[in-house]
Amino acid sequence: MAKPDWEAIETAYRAGVMSLREIASHHGISEGAIRKRAKRDDWSRDLNARIQQKADDLVRKQEVRKTVRTKAELTERVLIEATAEVIASVRMEHRGDIRRARELTNILFDEL
Repeated sequence: MAKPDWEAIETAYRAGVMSLREIASHHGISEGAIRKRAKRDDWSRDLNARIQQKADDLVRKQEVRKTVRTKAELTERVLIEATAEVIASVRMEHRGDIRRARELTNILFDEL
């Protein structure tokens, strides 16, 4: 049986993210062994609060970034330009439709 990696176990213990059972099963040792070593070496789970605070900050920042990026802040110039392009494309389609309708009408008159 391989010796447990006590540095990794201590790091996981101090981080406080995983339970003792999870740490023990991950490293193939008993929970009691971790408790004994933690008591003997005076490990504390002091990083858990700081890690949770940092995670909360990261989530908040990500939400703010997503909101800011998806928020449509259109300036007046951009709005005018976009609207003008839409109107111009509609007018060009209308002109094409009118031309095709006129051609069909002329063909039908020629058949009469």
